[in-house]
Amino acid sequence: MAGGYILRDWRGAILLLGAVNYGHTSVIMAESRALRDGLQGALERRFLRLDIEGDNSVMLGASQKKIEVSWRIKNVIHDVQTLT
Repeated sequence: MAGGYILRDWRGAILLLGAVNYGHTSVIMAESRALRDGLQGALERRFLRLDIEGDNSVMLGASQKKIEVSWRIKNVIHDVQTLT
């Protein structure tokens, strides 16, 4: 399973992108890890104002503390919450 992220400026120009093969894992784990990786990349480059978009409502809801998630991705979601 692979995941990726794209960071763009307000005009849509690409600032940073990345993709990783996460091996044999679930879709929710790959998407959560991609979000975490993108956030880490943004912070390393000192991009501090972000609008986060995605198409996985479970992962986005969990990152905003609106829903509980499986123990399998709880650590990754905790990292996302800490980074945001």
